[in-house]
Amino acid sequence: MTRAVDQVLSCRELVELVTDYLDDVLADERRAEVLAHLQDCPDCLRYLGQVRSTRHLVAGTPRPRLAGHDRAAAIEAFRLWCRSGHAGRSARGRGLIPPG
Repeated sequence: MTRAVDQVLSCRELVELVTDYLDDVLADERRAEVLAHLQDCPDCLRYLGQVRSTRHLVAGTPRPRLAGHDRAAAIEAFRLWCRSGHAGRSARGRGLIPPG
């Protein structure tokens, strides 16, 4: 099912799409929906600005270095957390939860 551009995108849906929007990986139709929503929703426009600013600040932060065992333990803890149902649709859609 395809959505018409004039169909309203909810704020909740926009929040799920912000990262893909900033990464410029949305399909043209979906991108148009996001832009249309941002034109009419100052709260979501403010949220987009906050996410953009946060990404900019984080980009300059050095990544933490974990020893092999600690890294493996952290990854496994994250996978267990995702499988427990706590991860949102976004995490599942990005392949952060391994199959099986």
